[in-house]
Amino acid sequence: MRAAPGKKGCGVGTVPGLRGGKRGICMRSLKTLVAGVLSAALCAALVLPATAQTDEPITAVPISAKLTYADVEGTWCKTPAMDYGALFVGDDGLFHPNQSTTRMEFARLLHQVLGIQINYFAATDIGTYFDDVSNSDTGAGDLYDLATLGIVDDTGAFRPSDALTRQEMVHYTMNALRYSADGAFRLPMIAALSFADDAQISDAYRLDVAEAVTKNLVNGVGSNYFRPLAPATRAQAVTVAGRLADWLAGYRSGVDITASAAEKDGALELTLSVHNHTDKAISFTHSSGQLFDFVLFDAAGNELYRWSDGMAFTMMVGTTELAAGEIRVFTETVDAQTYASIKDKIASARGYLTGTSSNFSIDADGYAVIGAPWTK
Repeated sequence: MRAAPGKKGCGVGTVPGLRGGKRGICMRSLKTLVAGVLSAALCAALVLPATAQTDEPITAVPISAKLTYADVEGTWCKTPAMDYGALFVGDDGLFHPNQSTTRMEFARLLHQVLGIQINYFAATDIGTYFDDVSNSDTGAGDLYDLATLGIVDDTGAFRPSDALTRQEMVHYTMNALRYSADGAFRLPMIAALSFADDAQISDAYRLDVAEAVTKNLVNGVGSNYFRPLAPATRAQAVTVAGRLADWLAGYRSGVDITASAAEKDGALELTLSVHNHTDKAISFTHSSGQLFDFVLFDAAGNELYRWSDGMAFTMMVGTTELAAGEIRVFTETVDAQTYASIKDKIASARGYLTGTSSNFSIDADGYAVIGAPWTK
């Protein structure tokens, strides 16, 4: 429970199940000199015993029960809007997917997606960090927590009512990912940026954008543009939040499975990546020579294309192993002629890892393809 606003204070913070356990936070030691014997004694009392630590990873949680909005039916943001759109909904009960997201709205969204809980032993004051936010403002407490954890790393003015730019959205999202993973995740290969407007991405955010693209947390808009200075829409904000939650769910098991797609020379390239984040080898067993599959669907959920159709696989049980830290990438291409014949009908796609494992969970329903042309 957060103490009443209006005073600076010290506290113990947790993100549910964070690796490495609870983190002690003394705000005066972070921002100001400790004044008085009582304050010093209070802060000294905040050291947690080693037994309070836990090895459980972070848990990402939906903001509320799933809600349905009439203005997102049949759109690419329907699922994340249902999962994470509650804080945006006004009196009309609509989501308004194309409306700009404010900086404070996204701070609240990140806070709730991560399920952050910090118990302060003295009252907090948002003025410790920002001079344009009051303790009584909606979201001030969430913003204070994010600033304390370094997820929001601005100083001085926060500009809570300003529209959040797409590059700012990515920056805060990557800060949240790094903190939630306790800095343990590795990106051995970072995709080189190839957007038509690369030059417009601020140097301070360039690495964040490259890492987010590599992790399939974000993709371009329109004809290969990133639009870094454009306002992030509500649809984009909840979609990125949902992808962050999915990434963290994979990180909990130590194995991250993602599916993506991109147009290349008129064809459609489909990729399924399995990333072993653990320090041990993992494996999955398959009943034939088929290790994966890709399926394209129309808006009604009917199959338009299945990669494995008409293919013959060796009928022999096999095992595929991934070494510690290894990334295994499976890629197939829908030829240009086939792709052209169904391109306008594609509404979604899924990648499947065919097999079972005692080391990690494999979703039999597959993995939604992100970064695809039909989601832009």
